[in-house]
Amino acid sequence: MVATPLERRLYSVHEARRLAQRALPQAIFDFVDGGAEEERTLRRNEAAFGELELLPRPLDGTRVRDQSVSLFGKRLALPVLVGPTGLSGLLWPDGELATARAAARAGTVYCLSHGSTCTIEQLAADGTGLRWMQVFMYRDRELTRAFAERALTAGYDALVLTTDNQVLGNRERDLRNGFTIPPRFTGATMLGMLSRTPWLWRMRGRRDLTFANYVGTSGASDIASLAARMSSLLDPAASWVDVAWLRALWPGPLLLKGVLHPDEARRAVAEGIDGIVVSNHGGRQLDGAPASLDALPAIV
Repeated sequence: MVATPLERRLYSVHEARRLAQRALPQAIFDFVDGGAEEERTLRRNEAAFGELELLPRPLDGTRVRDQSVSLFGKRLALPVLVGPTGLSGLLWPDGELATARAAARAGTVYCLSHGSTCTIEQLAADGTGLRWMQVFMYRDRELTRAFAERALTAGYDALVLTTDNQVLGNRERDLRNGFTIPPRFTGATMLGMLSRTPWLWRMRGRRDLTFANYVGTSGASDIASLAARMSSLLDPAASWVDVAWLRALWPGPLLLKGVLHPDEARRAVAEGIDGIVVSNHGGRQLDGAPASLDALPAIV
């Protein structure tokens, strides 16, 4: 398969970030790129990978390189997954569908965010490869049940319960930029968007952009009404009782995302959880948490 000119320019994560900063309005780039408060945890995440050392033994080589791995009975071409990222469709038209297609082309898993701009069913109908679905514990447990049942009916391969976002983090870049969902069209935001005319052109006709999976849950469909309601849906009192309830409800692989403490990992195994995502939510929630990579050894 021949790479496009854009794909040839995306030769590293650093370069992809640089191009994204040039392409997106500042407030939207900061929404994606930023973390909570002073962003210490965000920086720790990156620094931890910078400190990781690989010790090669080149004479134990092979003519055929194979990065494939088996996970929950499925064979992946490489051990890198695409985690749930909300509002990808704000960055690129049909952003979730495009990313899922790219993951399928690479032979790996795509996890759909609860806050996606396409529905659970639309992604499934797109015929992409391995699909996981992110869920939360809501004050109304029937909403959690509905998400799980929709994912099951649509044929998703696993369910990912995110546990570290029940109270939203204080993301200072968004506060500084006056960023809201949907964006408020102040003079500053309008100027920022007008300076990114290719993004504006791509996003033309996307005025109906919304949290697609929540449409109809409260009679609201527009993004403003749904955004105002979503933080109130999350239940900060979620507990292991709820994990057991979801485990009984979901017949396939169930993962916990947001685990940093070894005791919580042990409890997850005891509760019949199939997988753990060691994560501090990308440094977007609790500033001061350890880097996810630093927390990994004790959990393993």
